Amino acid sequence: MIELTRPDIIHIGAAVELFSVRGARALKAAFPDVRIMRAIPIVDEGSIECAKDYREVADFLLLDSHEPGDRQIGGLGRAHDWRISRRIVEEVGGVPVILAGGLDADNVAAAIAAVRPAGVDSKTKTDRTDGNGKDIDKARRFVAAAKFTRSGR
Repeated sequence: MIELTRPDIIHIGAAVELFSVRGARALKAAFPDVRIMRAIPIVDEGSIECAKDYREVADFLLLDSHEPGDRQIGGLGRAHDWRISRRIVEEVGGVPVILAGGLDADNVAAAIAAVRPAGVDSKTKTDRTDGNGKDIDKARRFVAAAKFTRSGR
């Protein structure tokens, strides 16, 4: 698929046990020009070591909520412990961190203040209630709240 589409970035959202650091290294070796954004499951303190394991191969880390046993990371629509995410930002040094996990217009400012990520992501909380695509109004409010926070106001 990568050969056919030639993407700039690959987002790996599979559970860590399904796509390991070794798999990410092999992907990077095969496609050195493709940047890798690796989702990191934020569950407990072990998430910090997981993020550190990927810092040599991932170009971005996306910190997202996770239910152990799920095949994918994220998509739960709930926040996780931002203190763990903040520690990852502090400890991975040089790898941009994107914060996800239950973010919406009402909590993105607090999330940015707590974690100080390079960027934020919202899926579930900015989807339409039927789950069929984005709610444009929710997405606009999310972006406005995130931009307002980042501008230091």
